[in-house]
Amino acid sequence: MAKPAATPVEIDVKHAYQWIFYAARSATKVVEELFDLSVPDSEVAHLSLYIGAAVERKKEALPPVGFGPSSCAGAGSAPHKCLKFV
Repeated sequence: MAKPAATPVEIDVKHAYQWIFYAARSATKVVEELFDLSVPDSEVAHLSLYIGAAVERKKEALPPVGFGPSSCAGAGSAPHKCLKFV
């Protein structure tokens, strides 16, 4: 059976979100084996959009985490104990 022609969405997703597309393709391999079916790349591209949207929502929900200096008072304070989350 011939492979269907790539859709514009598929081409765009493969180019713009390459790592998400290949992660989605890896996930669909499990589904393909479990249910003995084939998931076309056009469907993987649409799944990639959902995964990409979830990743972006997760990024917006988490505040940036970093380390900054803190005042260390007292004798015997180790330098690595003088950092705190900011």
